[in-house]
Amino acid sequence: MPTIDTQTTVSTVSTIPLAPILAAAGIEPVPGATIKLRVEGTAGTVTSTRRTAVSPEANQAYLKGRYFWSKRTAQSLDTAVRYFQQAIEHDPQFALAYVGLADAYSLQEIYGSLTPSEALARAEQALSRALTLDESLAEAHASLASNVLERQWSWRAAPR
Repeated sequence: MPTIDTQTTVSTVSTIPLAPILAAAGIEPVPGATIKLRVEGTAGTVTSTRRTAVSPEANQAYLKGRYFWSKRTAQSLDTAVRYFQQAIEHDPQFALAYVGLADAYSLQEIYGSLTPSEALARAEQALSRALTLDESLAEAHASLASNVLERQWSWRAAPR
């Protein structure tokens, strides 16, 4: 597991163009305007639990699953589920594959392949496994928040 020593000073400067931000807000952009951000400080101990190595077969199956998931049809979601399950068979520790599976289950409810209770139970089980494997996985937290908000209608619990 990679760690950052507590004595390491972290300093970064980023220049961000303002035009896209202003345009998105509906404000007339100022040509050439930028924001400079500087973040500096001493890092605490940071330990990463995220695995970086995934078997090529698992990764290929995951990517195919995401491809079919993005098509958003009942048939393509069934295919996506199969690919995510294949990814998990190839690498049971591949947390993103569980997130993909949960996302597919959530959409299967909308497209009528699963009942709401089946979709919710399956998605929660897959997300639980993903977070057990990597509790810092942003995709799992985003999917869980979406699931809580859209399926359980809990506005208070969703941001957690």
